[in-house]
Amino acid sequence: MPEHEVMPLPFAYDALEGISRRTLQLHHDLHYAAHVTARNRAAARLAAMRASGDYEGLREVLAAQAFHESGEALTELFYAILGGDGTTDDRLPVVAALERDFGSFDAWRREFVEVALAARAWALLCVDGDDGRLRHALLDTHDAGSPWGFRPVLAADVAERAYYLDHAADRSAYLDAFLRNLSWKKIDEIYGEVSARDLGGPLRRGNTRRIL
Repeated sequence: MPEHEVMPLPFAYDALEGISRRTLQLHHDLHYAAHVTARNRAAARLAAMRASGDYEGLREVLAAQAFHESGEALTELFYAILGGDGTTDDRLPVVAALERDFGSFDAWRREFVEVALAARAWALLCVDGDDGRLRHALLDTHDAGSPWGFRPVLAADVAERAYYLDHAADRSAYLDAFLRNLSWKKIDEIYGEVSARDLGGPLRRGNTRRIL
């Protein structure tokens, strides 16, 4: 089984406004890399169990796999949508969808900030695979809090590791910086990919393959 690799940041360590080089170095090189390492370790242990037929400790392995795979995936999404200047374009389908589902872009932003202030780990903007609309999810750990069928298109890491060096306990200041560094073009690309993948999927209402 091939090992997962640590993906490089898609921007320079000093490219973001209000999120420092030191914070990104620790976030990427230490915390994110640890998720990749632990995910590979869990996969290796599971492969060994299958080969031997001895599944003692399976609960621990599967719990670690879920936690670290989720941490890796969400952190990679977090990096993917940063590196922009935070400006939006009304012509982007994701912006139109935000206006449709939240009333306006500003209303979406206010609600997203509230979600991010309430969460302990992640605040997510997701496509609901059931009806294709945009909804928020609040996660207190990497792998707990999002309904089945939600596909994230925007992820804010709100654990202290993401902001404490730069903003101490002022999460609101960090969220302002996060929003100023978003690349809405990239978010729109991800939204398009996720929406296309969901079309006609098993979670659509009325689909005979509905699984939930």
